[in-house]
Amino acid sequence: MPFNRDSIETIVKRIEKGIEARLFGRLALLRTAVLRILARVFAGAIHGNYGYLEWLKNQIFVTTAEEWFLINVHGVMWGITRRPGSFASGTVIFTGVDGIVIPADTRLQNEDGIEY
Repeated sequence: MPFNRDSIETIVKRIEKGIEARLFGRLALLRTAVLRILARVFAGAIHGNYGYLEWLKNQIFVTTAEEWFLINVHGVMWGITRRPGSFASGTVIFTGVDGIVIPADTRLQNEDGIEY
């Protein structure tokens, strides 16, 4: 089952209800009460932690990791170093009418849509 990250407003309301439930006499919080302000501060911190955990979750999998993590964590862990880019080379066979000129720098595309 996936985890749905709560909005910051949902977290604020949850903290405010928790504070109200624990106050003697269940007094409603005033709009500018210190406890209401603290609830917003704590909610911001919790929401930030949820965001960091979501980002971290993406970094532990190779298919969703950012470039830096792929190179400096996954690559190092598996002993893989990044090679510099290079130009493709190979042989292409054209079929058609004899005498047709193929212009220089013509882009070729394979069945997967990759251009050369």
